[in-house]
Amino acid sequence: MTDLPETWRYLLKRGIQLRRQGYLEQAAETLLRALSLRCNDAAILTALGLVRVEQGRLKEAHELLRTAHDLAPLSAATTEALARLLGLLMGQPGEAFALLEGLIPRATGAALCSLELVRGDLLLEQGDLDQAEQAFTAA
Repeated sequence: MTDLPETWRYLLKRGIQLRRQGYLEQAAETLLRALSLRCNDAAILTALGLVRVEQGRLKEAHELLRTAHDLAPLSAATTEALARLLGLLMGQPGEAFALLEGLIPRATGAALCSLELVRGDLLLEQGDLDQAEQAFTAA
């Protein structure tokens, strides 16, 4: 499939690029267009959820990331984003740890590393330096 300007895949890539460049409103608009072409796509929902986190729209980010996680519960990127949101920004570390513990045993490679880093961040936030160090070492 080619990445023509109005394909969902092109719009997803462009939305991610805009977010990384700090153009959050344009990123959101682009990702919403992608979502209109391919509704209920976990990757698009995750990307839009990350934009909403950066915009400080945490409730909307939570809804988007929760939906993405329900659609793709084995996605490390989605689980990482949702766990960070819950544990570090919404004060729900128990739920964040549960998400991570559900996926870490199945994860490998870079996905495992990213999940362990999130776990380490959550443990640091709780002041558990020894366990955080173990998580960072595992990453």
